[in-house]
This record gives sequence, C-alpha cells and structure tokens, in this order.
Amino acid sequence: KNPFESYFAGVEIVETVERNVSPFTQGLELYDNHLYESSGLYGESTLRIYDPNNGEVIVSQELSNDVFGEGLTVHDNQLYILTWKAELVLIHDTALKPISMGSIDGEGWGICSTGVELVTSNGSSSLSFRNPSNLDINQTIEVTLSGEPLDRLNELECVGDHIFANRWH
Repeated sequence: KNPFESYFAGVEIVETVERNVSPFTQGLELYDNHLYESSGLYGESTLRIYDPNNGEVIVSQELSNDVFGEGLTVHDNQLYILTWKAELVLIHDTALKPISMGSIDGEGWGICSTGVELVTSNGSSSLSFRNPSNLDINQTIEVTLSGEPLDRLNELECVGDHIFANRWH
C-alpha cells in the first residue's frame, strides 16, 4: 500500500496552462499569484516570473554564465536560488532584484522552505535543514527506502510537515 495514498486523495487537476518550456526547469514555485521558475544549463540559466493564468512571461533575468541554476524556493518574501556546483545561493526579491549571495559546501540540487528553515538536497540521500539567515546547517537527515539510502534527491517541496522530493532519473 502506498503510504502517501491518503495524502493525495481528492487531488484533481482543474486546469492546464501552457507556458514556454524551453528552459531546463529546475525550481518551480507558485507564490503571491505568480509562478517563479529557475532554470539550468551553463550560459542559459534564468529566473522567470510567469502569469499563472495564461503562462506568459512577466519578467525574465539571466544568471551569470558561470553558474548552473538549480532549485528555488520562497522564504520570508525572498527567493533562494541554488546553483549546482558553484556552492552559491542567490537571494533575490520577488521582483527578481538581487539582494545578496550566500554559500554552501557541495552541490545544490533542491530547496524548499518549512517557514522556519530551508531544506536543501545535494544529490545524495541527505537533506540538510538550514538557518535562512546564514545558511548554516542546523541538522541533517538521511532518507531511506526499506532501510537503504535513497540517493539522487532533487527538487524539494515542503508541504505542511512533509517534504516531497523527486529523484533525478
């Protein structure tokens, strides 16, 4: 039996909205009636804001050519954008204006906000819970399936007291 079956009971797709899917989507977050997207690939990474009603791009901003954009989340009205190998976290306002930059050790894959902490993945079976003000790790947990480490944890979504992750490939 699927342990998440009851959690998803009653979920219904009510509408599909087309949007430009040419970017290599890494992070996607609906916040304050806007759809925020971070995309990856060196020299092609962007941040975008879409109108969720029609899929039109409202604002698009290119990231530096030397970073590969990864996961994205909103915390305290700020966007936190991971970079894959640069060990940087880009912090922008919700209009995409850069505010500051932080650093983490290792690769950045996925990120979400619990409302108190940021949770990050790095492609392993570990999830790190971080202080949003300095990105220091408060605790790390290992994700397992049937007692075995579940690696390649990628984009994360914090929903209530659950963390959902997809696995790369």
